[in-house]
Amino acid sequence: MRWGSDDDGVVSQALGAAVWAKRPHPGPIHHSDRGSPYCAQAYQDQVRQCGMTASMSRRGNCYDNAPMESFLGHAEERTGASPALRDP
Repeated sequence: MRWGSDDDGVVSQALGAAVWAKRPHPGPIHHSDRGSPYCAQAYQDQVRQCGMTASMSRRGNCYDNAPMESFLGHAEERTGASPALRDP
């Protein structure tokens, strides 16, 4: 991936589309890895403007996401859809 690539715009648009579609109450935790688009100051500002708290994996620890990915995998198995993707 190139630094400052179009990925910055893609993740920003995806966040905007998700917030527009789901209209979450203020306070959700937005967890991501440490990819450059998620670390960008403009994206971090957008997360805060959407009323979310940013959370990131620890540097060099790829296992931080494993518990949540496992939970969502089991939930999807049981329900056929990830709880994060289902309408409220």
